Amino acid sequence: MIDDIRLLERLQQVDSRIQELESQRDAIPAKLRALRDNLSRIETMLAEERVRLAGAEKFHGEQETELHSEESLINKAKQKLQQVRNTREYMATTRELEALRKIAGERQEEVLKMMEAIEQSRASVQQHGADLTDLRAEVAREDASAQGQTADLEKLLAAERKTRDEVQARVRPDILKRYRQIRLKRGLAVVAVRTGTCLGCNVNIPPQLYNILLRREALQSCPNCHRIIYVEPPAEPAAV
Repeated sequence: MIDDIRLLERLQQVDSRIQELESQRDAIPAKLRALRDNLSRIETMLAEERVRLAGAEKFHGEQETELHSEESLINKAKQKLQQVRNTREYMATTRELEALRKIAGERQEEVLKMMEAIEQSRASVQQHGADLTDLRAEVAREDASAQGQTADLEKLLAAERKTRDEVQARVRPDILKRYRQIRLKRGLAVVAVRTGTCLGCNVNIPPQLYNILLRREALQSCPNCHRIIYVEPPAEPAAV
C-alpha cells in the first residue's frame, strides 16, 4: 500500500505540474489576442479621428473661401460707396456694407474657432499615431517572445509527460483508473489524513477508518470527498 501511495503522490505531482505548464502555455495566445484586439481598436479609432479631421479641414477651407468672397463683396461695396451720387443710394450701400461686414465678422470668428479646434485635433492625431506605432512595436515584441515561451513550455511539457508515462506504468491499472476518475472530479485525488482530518475536505474521518489506515493494508477513501487517503506520519519533535 505504501508503495502505491508513493507512486500516486508522485503521479499527482507530475499531473499538477503538467496542468500548470499547460495553463501557462494556453494563457499566451489569450494575452496576444488581447493586445491585438486593443491594437485593432486603436487603429479604428485613429482612422475615424483622421476622417473627422479631414472633414473639418475641408469645411474650414470652404468657410475661408466664403470669407474671401465676402471680403471681396465688402471691397466692391466700399468702391460703390465712393461712387454714389445721392443720399438714398448712399444709405442703401451703407446698409449693404454693414450687413456684409457683420456676416464676414461672424464667419471670421467661426473660422478662427475652427482653426483652433483643428490644431488640437491634429495634435491629438499625431499623439495617437505615435502611441499606435509604440503599440505595434510592443505587439511585435510580445509575438516574438510568445513563440519562444511556447517552445520552452512545450519542451518542459514533453519531459513531464514522459515522466508521467514512466510513473503511471508502475501503477496497477485498477488503481490508476480509480485515481484518474477521482482526479477528474476532484482535482486532487490523493490526500493525507492529519490528526484524524482529511486534508482534502477538512472533515474528520471515522475513528474505525483511521485505525484501518494505520494498518496500511489497502487503499482507503474519505467517506466525505471520496479521495484516496493515507495517514500522514506525525512530525518528529525538534532536537533540543
